[in-house]
Amino acid sequence: MLRLGWFITEMQEWLMLIRRQDQIISAPDYFSISDTEQKLRLKPVNDKWRDFFTKISWNKFYAKHNPALRKEKIEKKM
Repeated sequence: MLRLGWFITEMQEWLMLIRRQDQIISAPDYFSISDTEQKLRLKPVNDKWRDFFTKISWNKFYAKHNPALRKEKIEKKM
């Protein structure tokens, strides 16, 4: 069940990046600026593309959503 939740979360983030990329590209001045400036505008989006479906993203999701780990954190706080 955790893997399905991870997949859904990754896909939601993927859709948000697609929307963000579309917003940047649809700016009226996007195609009139230099290639370097275009790359700079897209850099924050492009840097996040590498984070999808990696072991690191799984470990972050697992640590956040695993019931056993959450229970341990609650017990430590008490």
